[in-house]
Amino acid sequence: PMVHWPETMVTYEENNKIVFSGDAFGSYGTLDGGIFDDEINLDFYEIEVMRYFTNIVGKYCPHTQRAIKKLAPLDIQMIAATHGPIWRTDLDWILTRYNKWSSYDLELGVVIVYGSMYGNTKKMAEVIARRISERGIKNIRVYDASKTHTSYIINDIFKYKGFIVGSAAYNNALFPNVETLLSTILHMAPKNHYLGIFGNYSWNGGGVKNLVKFAENIKWEMVYDPIEEKGALKQDKYDECIALANAMADKLLNTED
Repeated sequence: PMVHWPETMVTYEENNKIVFSGDAFGSYGTLDGGIFDDEINLDFYEIEVMRYFTNIVGKYCPHTQRAIKKLAPLDIQMIAATHGPIWRTDLDWILTRYNKWSSYDLELGVVIVYGSMYGNTKKMAEVIARRISERGIKNIRVYDASKTHTSYIINDIFKYKGFIVGSAAYNNALFPNVETLLSTILHMAPKNHYLGIFGNYSWNGGGVKNLVKFAENIKWEMVYDPIEEKGALKQDKYDECIALANAMADKLLNTED
């Protein structure tokens, strides 16, 4: 089966029962001396395994599922991927995780990303994050799109069910780093998320308008109407940020039940 690129087919070598898996079951990160899975600290390595999956293979989750199903009947003693360690001891460790991630089996949590020019959009993000925390949700990841590489944000979006994004207006468009992130999300097309959007502007809008276009394209369930503030956060929009946070928390907690 093809998992990522057509030239990286999965191959099963029958004599030694080795799967040469191409991009499937691979990982980012240097091996730092260890070659096999039993020679490295998998707790340390797990984030790089997932970041590789979400950013390299994530777009091809259906392909990954088909590959896992085709491999299931085989007697596999070793998995040798193109990138990362060779798996010879705990094959279930990598197989279980790839199966979970490629099934869009998301965890209870929220990723909040913002792009802010004068701190006003950041303030809105902080209000939303605080209220979600007060509702009892502990997995909350807040990212300034200007300070965190897109691959780390994408990783958490594939992990958690809630996604809230805010953008300042920039030349009647999205803040550039937010625009880059949203373009990547549309390309990767993760599924089964709840979405909230908010933004800020000074003299003309454009940020929220383009966030709405993103929402229309990605087709995730919106938990609350878009919020747009002009300048410093005022009481009415503060209250709406609280309402957005509550709406997201309600969805997540009901899903968990």
